[in-house]
Amino acid sequence: PEPLPDYDGEPGHWPHGWQFFASLGLVTHHREHAVLPSLDDKAQARLRSQSGAHAGDHITALPKNAYTVATPLRFNGMLRRRARLPVATGSRHCRAARCQRDEVSLLDAYGDHPEACPRTGALRRRGAALERAFRPLWAEAPVQAGDEHPLVRELEPSVPASDGRQADVFIRGMSIGNGLPVVGDMCMGSALHANGRPYVEAATEDGKAIERLTDQKYDDYPELVESDRIHYVVLACEEGGRWGPGVFAVVNDLVRLKVAPLHPLLRRSAALAYSRRWWSILAMGAQSAAIDCILGQDSKVCIPRGEGPPLASVL
Repeated sequence: PEPLPDYDGEPGHWPHGWQFFASLGLVTHHREHAVLPSLDDKAQARLRSQSGAHAGDHITALPKNAYTVATPLRFNGMLRRRARLPVATGSRHCRAARCQRDEVSLLDAYGDHPEACPRTGALRRRGAALERAFRPLWAEAPVQAGDEHPLVRELEPSVPASDGRQADVFIRGMSIGNGLPVVGDMCMGSALHANGRPYVEAATEDGKAIERLTDQKYDDYPELVESDRIHYVVLACEEGGRWGPGVFAVVNDLVRLKVAPLHPLLRRSAALAYSRRWWSILAMGAQSAAIDCILGQDSKVCIPRGEGPPLASVL
């Protein structure tokens, strides 16, 4: 039989000993040969979208601060969505006039339509909520976050002055990109179309929505991708919880910068603590935005205050 792919290809995990890889083989074999074949293509795509490092950190997040607290309504919706159980939205039809005119407004039981329908404006609000999920990290890490939504023409002089495109965030002080300022674009996508059909290869390969979103951003901002003045990164995640490689690179760099001034004996434990805290904040923020999109309600807005809790509290 063909050997299993090298697990180093899955980003976001700390180095592990042989026990991790031994058990991983059993888990992966059961997933690929017992669990996935028993599911239809929609559920397969959803399961793959919900897998990967830190994809379920919103479930294990401790409610120790405002960023990791979920109301009973939100948390119930998150669990039911993840378990592929019916989610009560209180509506029978999509609010979009075009969906009603095209007679495709009838909502499914699992929330697949509202999570992917681009006609209601909910996806734009979900994107704004995802951007806010990163704010605590910019505030607590030793970096300087500039104005949100910088104009592309201000970042790259070759862009015409009439260009109105915007990025999402401008960060100074990070070490990725050889010290260049980091320009990031946050985005969230679904593995399923609004009619419930999986995107191409989403049911057979992990991370296809991440690839689709990244390619779209690269096509939208070629000047930033090729720029020698900034380092462009796509902070993409899937609605099921999977994170893209750009998010792992940014979070790992923020953790490394945060613990660099500490005594060497403290760095490892502090890095683990800050990684756990920040991934919990991101996961809860992203999944709150996702379930709010299905429930048709506004996402919460938490304003970061100060530089975060002291190290003793984080540990």
